[in-house]
Amino acid sequence: MKDIIISDDIIYIGADDKDIELFENQYNVPNGVAYNSYIIIDKKIAIMDTIDKRRTNQWLENLDKALNGRKPDYLVISHLEPDHAYNINTLLEKYPDIKLVGNSKTFTFLPQFFDIQNLDSKKIEVKEGEILGLLGPNGSGKTTTINSILSLLNYQNGTIKIFGKEMTPDSYDIKREIGVVFQEIAVFEELTVYENIDYFCGLYIEDKIEREKNIEEVIHLVGLENYKKFYPKQLSGGLLRRLNIACGIAHKPKLIFLDEPTVAVDPQSRNNILEGIKKLRDKGATIVYTTHYMEEVEILCDRIIILDKGKILASGTSDELKSLANIEEKITVQTKEIDKKYIEEIKRFDTVDEVTINGNLLVITYKKGKDNLGDLTDFLKKNDVKYEKIFSERPTLNDVFLYLTGKELRD
Repeated sequence: MKDIIISDDIIYIGADDKDIELFENQYNVPNGVAYNSYIIIDKKIAIMDTIDKRRTNQWLENLDKALNGRKPDYLVISHLEPDHAYNINTLLEKYPDIKLVGNSKTFTFLPQFFDIQNLDSKKIEVKEGEILGLLGPNGSGKTTTINSILSLLNYQNGTIKIFGKEMTPDSYDIKREIGVVFQEIAVFEELTVYENIDYFCGLYIEDKIEREKNIEEVIHLVGLENYKKFYPKQLSGGLLRRLNIACGIAHKPKLIFLDEPTVAVDPQSRNNILEGIKKLRDKGATIVYTTHYMEEVEILCDRIIILDKGKILASGTSDELKSLANIEEKITVQTKEIDKKYIEEIKRFDTVDEVTINGNLLVITYKKGKDNLGDLTDFLKKNDVKYEKIFSERPTLNDVFLYLTGKELRD
């Protein structure tokens, strides 16, 4: 088979079958069929589906050639028909550490067709109702990314698909299933809280009874029960943010974009908004959440993408991202004075990566070790080093950002 390279990172590894007469034993295929399978090569390597048993050897040959000595990390299972899935076990035998990626339906049906040992330890389930965090400093490209996805901005190349369909400025059927809440407050000053929500919900839902039910539910969700008859100018900044969110989600969209929804709000409103977002997720909505507040991402997001200057620096779960920083632990010692010879001795610990001094704070970054705090306090006690406070921190997403870019997230 002639090599088919879709791009530098995507390679076709499927095979043609021109000998077959009946596809799925019922369809005449005089010109044969093509069994499609692809490999995507990046820092991790993903295989998209396998192929029919009739061309197993050809597929394995194409796979080996594309891998060029490397090992695949993931098999993404999009279909379970034999012409797409027959070689799942073949692949697991060849690469036992590979992870299987699919949705809940995939892993419901998979055991009915394949005997896969320790499936739970091998699977990565992609769920509806997840919160994806876009984390980055102001100007990193978070809002531009959302605007491009929504076809509010032109982009130079590529396509964007939502719900399996290409997104264009005229994709009104897709847009009905999307809710958007931008940073800027977008409500009508001359309408009350209830009337504002009714207006925006009415853009998608004509039935009055259904609309009234949705409005009451979303008012309860964002905690505006006592403010239905208030006008926007009568609301605090935090309450206005809640109204802005309610207007964007009252039609119960499947996909919600929240762009910095807690900027400049009071702590009570912030907590209310975050709790409301969790409830939306629990009801099945998929949420894309942009912020430069690390603590919000830690609380809310199932997966995180770190952006800077319009580029993706890293993506994964919070724990996966933190592992990138090559930091096991950071211990800070507040002391009035410590002899330089002890600092030099600490630097020579096998577990220590870096020691810095900031005023009366001694900050020790560890690259490994499980009882670093105990070992350090024993060392300080042994050498009669007096300290006022000592505390330990695990790596944060800011540490990851600092490691990747050399600057603080909020710089």
